[in-house]
Amino acid sequence: MDGSLTQHENKAVTLTEERRDICLQATWELDAIAKGLVAFASAVNEPESGQHEYACRAVAARIHALAMLLMYGVSEASESLDDLRTRLVPWGQA
Repeated sequence: MDGSLTQHENKAVTLTEERRDICLQATWELDAIAKGLVAFASAVNEPESGQHEYACRAVAARIHALAMLLMYGVSEASESLDDLRTRLVPWGQA
């Protein structure tokens, strides 16, 4: 626990600015993915190639990872900022 999430007796939570920013970055990425999926679905013209299935699986995995980040980010005080950053950018900083 790094103190970036405080759970209060009334079940409210308080996030530090850094923890909030990590969660916001995840929501912005989810928004971009959703918009990209709409464009992707419109552009798929060759379903027999099977490539769209692989792309959809990859996107689904990323959506799941971001959803988990948000769940841990707002509810698990034991999840450190470093853990959240790793979930946000698992391949390292760009």
